[in-house]
Amino acid sequence: MFNLIRKFYGINSNDYLKSIGPETLFGSLNMGKINSLKSQCSAGKSGSLFYYTADGLYMLKTISHDEFEHFKAIMRNYYHHMLAYPHTLITRFYGLHKIKFTRTTRIERVYFVIMANVFNTPQNIQ
Repeated sequence: MFNLIRKFYGINSNDYLKSIGPETLFGSLNMGKINSLKSQCSAGKSGSLFYYTADGLYMLKTISHDEFEHFKAIMRNYYHHMLAYPHTLITRFYGLHKIKFTRTTRIERVYFVIMANVFNTPQNIQ
């Protein structure tokens, strides 16, 4: 469904993948180098980490397992809302992901969403 949402908002899949930088971002996580991700992030009030893509178009936010499951449960309704109200002020989520990797003897999971960077806008913010 996220691919459909991205297409609806005119986001080309190749451009999207270049922006989120899977080679550097996901490669670091896959290699167990989560510290390299943290060094590029800022912590939110909830303890979530935020990462801005180099081009400033997207934000990555880490989420809890419960938030991940909740978002999966409401995904269909979210999708239909975005189609019905394309100019809604609700955050535009473009991806929901889980990465599993082994760190020494245990498996770690990182859950995150990719969303539009609301600060990257042609609108004049005063």
